[in-house]
Amino acid sequence: MDVIKIAIESSVPSEGERVMSLDTAKAIGETAHEQGKSIVAHITIEQDLLVAIEAGVDQIVHTGWGSRESDTLQIMVDRDII
Repeated sequence: MDVIKIAIESSVPSEGERVMSLDTAKAIGETAHEQGKSIVAHITIEQDLLVAIEAGVDQIVHTGWGSRESDTLQIMVDRDII
């Protein structure tokens, strides 16, 4: 397997409770990269996307989120996140 997929989703977006913490996502990402694997994150809202970016993911999948007014998409471009 060349890819590790994780879900960084807020279980209750208004309360900010995440299915996976930033520290856990970072640890998974670091371990995956050490083994030469890509890390893919499933996200649903911008706050989760920011966690995924901070965690060092390589790809974002299954997101319905997107805003041209946000700097988040430019950050993804700058970091070569697909």
